Amino acid sequence: MSPEYISLLVEAGHEVTTVAEEGLKGSPDEKIVEACMREGRVILTGDRGFGHILEHPAGRHAGLIVLRHPKPSIEAYRLLVEQVIRALRNDSPGGNLWIVEPGRIRVHDTPELTG
Repeated sequence: MSPEYISLLVEAGHEVTTVAEEGLKGSPDEKIVEACMREGRVILTGDRGFGHILEHPAGRHAGLIVLRHPKPSIEAYRLLVEQVIRALRNDSPGGNLWIVEPGRIRVHDTPELTG
């Protein structure tokens, strides 16, 4: 994540840490997910691997926000981060997977338990 994106999130009132700051740089995705789950942290990433719903189903993490842009660039991702910040004013990704694309957010909800 660009330091600019981190600044945008902090300025919007969000507590932010990075994989590097947590000593998890280069770790497998599952180790990162487990660490975030323990701490109740939502993952915000451009890594499309986190968007695979079968590998990271809703309810198996504290929340995943995956940024996707058809023409990735620093500016394009900055706009997606701003879109996330606006969405976080009204909603929480807690336990869900958000796929953020220009102009829309697809939400994969936590499955409801019955029985």
